[in-house]
Amino acid sequence: PGPAPLTRLWTGLTYPRGLALSPAGELYLVDKSGWIRALGPDGEERAQVQLEDFAQGTPSALAWHPAGLLLVANSHYGEVLCYDSELRRVRRWGALGHAPGRFMLLTGIAADAAGRVYVSDQGDDVARVQVFTLEGEHLRSFGRFGSLPGELNRPMGLALRGEELAVADSLNHRVQVFDLEGRWLRSFGLLGEAPGDLKYPYGLSFDAEGGLVVADFGNHRVQRFDRGGAFVASFGGPGREVGRLRSPWCVAQGAGRLFVADGGNDRIYELPLNALGGAKK
Repeated sequence: PGPAPLTRLWTGLTYPRGLALSPAGELYLVDKSGWIRALGPDGEERAQVQLEDFAQGTPSALAWHPAGLLLVANSHYGEVLCYDSELRRVRRWGALGHAPGRFMLLTGIAADAAGRVYVSDQGDDVARVQVFTLEGEHLRSFGRFGSLPGELNRPMGLALRGEELAVADSLNHRVQVFDLEGRWLRSFGLLGEAPGDLKYPYGLSFDAEGGLVVADFGNHRVQRFDRGGAFVASFGGPGREVGRLRSPWCVAQGAGRLFVADGGNDRIYELPLNALGGAKK
C-alpha cells in the first residue's frame, strides 16, 4: 500500500474500537479505556463520558441514528446504549441470551433511514443480524453459521446505505451485502494478502458511490472496493510508524473525510476521502 496524505492524527488513545460521524461532522469514538468522546469538526474534544460498566469488555461499535442519537454496541453486556449529542444517556435496552431479541456478543451496529437498528451478534452457535426499533422491540433476525452465500461466521462491522446492509463476515474473510429484509445480494473477498484479498475484515463503511471501505484487520490495512467488489486502493500495511497500521478495527466517513481506528497503535487517522479513490462528495 502506498502513502496517503494525512489531514489529522490523534494519539494517546487506548485501542480505539468504535467510530461514528454525525451529520454535523462531529466524530464520536470509544476505546478500551471505557470513555466515549465527542470531537468537534476542528478535532477538539468537546464532550466525554465514561461507561458505568466496562470491566468485562468495552463496546466494539458505534453508529449514528437519524433521531440524533449515538448508538453504542455494549458488546460484553448484551445491550445497546443510546446517548444524545452531548453524551447524556437517554436509553438502554437488551439482555444477554441465546433467544431472538437477546445478545450473545454484540459486534456491529447500524441504523436505517426509518430508524430501525441493526445489530450483529455472534457466539456459540449464533451468527446473525438482529433488527430492532429504537426502543428495543425485536423485529426480526437473519443469518446462520456457515460459509455459503448468506451464511455467516463471526459477523463483525455493519454498514448501511439506502436499502443495502453490508456485513463484515470476518471468519469467512469476505464482505456480504443484504437487503434490509436479510436477503443476500452479493459477496466479495477471499482469504489472502494480495490487493483485494481480505484477512479478518472488521469494520466497514459505504461511500456516496456505493463502494465500501473495509478495515482489513488481519492484513493491517484499509482497502476500498467499488460497488461490484473490485479493488480500488489501499492504505496502511503492518507497522508502527505514521502511515502504517496495526490491527485496524473500524472506519467511518463523511463530508469528504475518512477516519481509521488504528487500534493496535492506539491512534486514529483522518484522511481525505479521495485518498483511497473514494467519492469526493
